[in-house]
Amino acid sequence: MAINLLPSEIYNKISAGEVVERPASVVKELVENSIDGGATRISVEVFGGGIEKIIVSDNGCGISPDDLEKAFMPHATSKISKEEDLFTIASLGFRGEALASISAVSKVEVFSKTEDNDFGTKLKIEGGNFGEKHEIGFENGTRIVVSNLFYNTPARLKFLKKPKSEEGEITSLIAKMIMANPQISFRYCADDKVVYNTFGNGLAEAMYIIYGKETYDNLLEVNYEREGISVFGYIARPTFCKPNRTYQTIFVNGRIVSNYMISAAVQDALEGYIMKGKFPLFALNLTLPYDGVDVNVHPSKQEVKFEFPNKIYSIVNNAIFKTVANANYVQKAEEKEEIIPEKSEEKDLLFRIISDSNKSSEIEFKSSDNLLSKIFYEKYLKNEKKENNNSENDEKIENKFENFKFEEVEIKSEKEKKVEEAVQNKIEKIFENYKLIGVAFETYILVEKDNNILIIDQHAAHERQLFDKFKTEIEQSEIPSQQLLVPYILSTNQKEAEFLEENIKLLTDFGIEISQFGDNTFKVSAVPAILAEMNLKVFFDGVLDDVSSYLKKPIDLIKKKIATTACRAAVKAGERLSEGEISVLIRNFRENGNVLLCPHGRPVIVSVSKTEIEKWFKRIV
Repeated sequence: MAINLLPSEIYNKISAGEVVERPASVVKELVENSIDGGATRISVEVFGGGIEKIIVSDNGCGISPDDLEKAFMPHATSKISKEEDLFTIASLGFRGEALASISAVSKVEVFSKTEDNDFGTKLKIEGGNFGEKHEIGFENGTRIVVSNLFYNTPARLKFLKKPKSEEGEITSLIAKMIMANPQISFRYCADDKVVYNTFGNGLAEAMYIIYGKETYDNLLEVNYEREGISVFGYIARPTFCKPNRTYQTIFVNGRIVSNYMISAAVQDALEGYIMKGKFPLFALNLTLPYDGVDVNVHPSKQEVKFEFPNKIYSIVNNAIFKTVANANYVQKAEEKEEIIPEKSEEKDLLFRIISDSNKSSEIEFKSSDNLLSKIFYEKYLKNEKKENNNSENDEKIENKFENFKFEEVEIKSEKEKKVEEAVQNKIEKIFENYKLIGVAFETYILVEKDNNILIIDQHAAHERQLFDKFKTEIEQSEIPSQQLLVPYILSTNQKEAEFLEENIKLLTDFGIEISQFGDNTFKVSAVPAILAEMNLKVFFDGVLDDVSSYLKKPIDLIKKKIATTACRAAVKAGERLSEGEISVLIRNFRENGNVLLCPHGRPVIVSVSKTEIEKWFKRIV
């Protein structure tokens, strides 16, 4: 069989298929080039789902006339120059493939000017072939127009989705890029309709514009650092979760990535706070040394590998756990009223910019943007949180309830301790000087506090306390183990055996006595007393479900077992409680900082204000 050397027009189209999968891929590569070029303002316009035309404009450093053609040649880049640079990549682009790949399958016009040049330069490229180049009047920066995408590769063109579907992919991508680069002003239009217009004033502002006020009001700030690695961003309260993972955005050193490990670290941290089948909304940026992450895994650069994945998992997990554990989850019964801003010229202009009324296809950044941004932040983004103060008298009564300890995941800094003390004070105030009204339907405890009626689900409240108690005892090795009458013999394959050998100490610390019992065989002699009835076959099937993943840890399954045990042991709906038992149930929350959610994510307390009740009876309107 003869071996042929492919001509450039063929292998360029093949390589283009790896980088340019669809219109969204073109937008991603062009916007990343703008960001790498130091742009502070970026405009993206798409027509016909990006298939007809894509325009990306910026105010970055521009491309010099001598480099303009070179920039569209294969393997041409300004980001790296030697092999060692691959181990410390700080830029979003570095392969030198994107512009060449885009120009190979489309018609391109590029306009660019650097600060050092008096005039700009215009260049045309069609199907990878360079056309005319001449001087033009142009501002500093770059504007690239990509038309008729895949016009010369019909096989690729026919596999694209409908224009609206492709536009949806671009819109989703732009939202992520806005959140990944909240310091940059973005303007995004689709078929002359303004979709997003941001001012570059931070992630909170960006998430407000993308997700809206209701989401913004439910955001919790994540700000955590350990061992030179930081996690910053926002996560929505567990009570404000979503039915799928499409609301999850991850950045590593400002780069948008897809990473199951980080998603799992977040989800696992919310074990016991979020309802089954629901997923958290978040936007998180993980910052770490560049040599600790490999971004050169795939041409799309959306997959990354970490040098120390277990450390990354632990840091993200702790960051989310601390954020969620330190939040207050008293749910309001009334619907939140939308704040309607007062009329003013500046505010009207602001909301016109955010709306779709601006039909201009040119990049526009008005001098009033800074003023508008300030108004937006001061008037609409500051979330004024009111403390809800409630509590009760301290009574000591002997009954089925006990006083539980607040769990600490790790040794905390003085700053972290002060934060938790502040949160604890909030919980104490919720249950201070309250008046017990009674119990409705032998299920809901009614408490009057200030100008609110607190409705407490007795089962959810007790279940939360038992869950935290059992979990703390297991993690502190304070719970007794129960010996099995007949040891359980577990047979495994080589990979499963290696995994269990690595986790024997972890299992033992949690009260599961396990030891090797021959080649690829283990003997289980005891289990935690509170989990004595668990099915060991099912348990270990879960532990060994995916031994190739370092994310699978026995503790995750143990927590699920604890949640089930707590649910079974907690007082039930319809079970009558004495006033003394109610007092101790409430006291445990006041003294021990329990999260006001049951382990399955249901609220423990719902608050109804006096104002809302008076509205019901038309006393006020």
